Amino acid sequence: MINTLCSNIKTLKSLKEQGKKVGKIRYVSDYKSITYKKKGYGFDINIGNSTMRLQGCKKWFKVFGMNQMSDVRRMDPNYEIATATLVKVGKGDYHVYLTIYVDKQKLVNYRKFKIEKKKYVKPGEEIVGLDFGCETSFTLSNGKKFNCLVEESERLKQLQRRLSRCVYHSNNWFRLNEKLRKAYTKMTNLKDELAREFVHYLKLHHEKIVMQDENLSTWIKTGHGKKVWHSIMGRVKELLKNEREIDVIILDRFIPTTKFCPQCGQMHKLIKVWDREYVCPHCNERMDRDVHAA
Repeated sequence: MINTLCSNIKTLKSLKEQGKKVGKIRYVSDYKSITYKKKGYGFDINIGNSTMRLQGCKKWFKVFGMNQMSDVRRMDPNYEIATATLVKVGKGDYHVYLTIYVDKQKLVNYRKFKIEKKKYVKPGEEIVGLDFGCETSFTLSNGKKFNCLVEESERLKQLQRRLSRCVYHSNNWFRLNEKLRKAYTKMTNLKDELAREFVHYLKLHHEKIVMQDENLSTWIKTGHGKKVWHSIMGRVKELLKNEREIDVIILDRFIPTTKFCPQCGQMHKLIKVWDREYVCPHCNERMDRDVHAA
């Protein structure tokens, strides 16, 4: 815990030197993560039995999800486990995050091998344009539309209503906060999984993706906050920005893709946000607005 605090102070110092506004170290009411630095002393792992031992605990704990280590062994048999972080997710729920060192080139080759093994690219669909939108989350230039939303469950809404009627810092308030945290974690995990599945679909069916660097934070300020919050657009954007297995071309956010006609090359400056069909005044080209933008 002291090492974590020292690391936080160093981070704040470097941010302050860069001219960014930083606050002070404050007290916290609940400490939710502990980092174990040395394998064999602070923690130990038995991958075959899917068990783990932590410093200060004599008992070996059963760990679910240890099958993820099989992929690591296949990509680099000489991997090294550096640290383990125990994180409290909810009441009685804990996750273990492992930091593992593998050879970078072996990691890239293994990911490319997995994509090439399953890859299915139709002729003429190697390059695809991707358009973000509030009406439909994602629209591809081949006409396919995906509305990927993870909305708040009825249980989550009920917990929020019950919490609003509780006395602040009462026992029931703390109890409901734990349940709310667990519900929000489940919602976040669903969004992360959906975003990874969508990006994997794009990588599987296309070799090059072209998208625009949309300013999603501005969309929130202009009355589309609920749509952006429930969608996975921000997650997909970040995953594609950091993608290394296929080519991702990112256009400037100020390029008027909606107003530009791909047939005659003229600009349709009078098109409004509520117009769902694109009609070029010069060549009379008609197309769905989102497909045209993609």
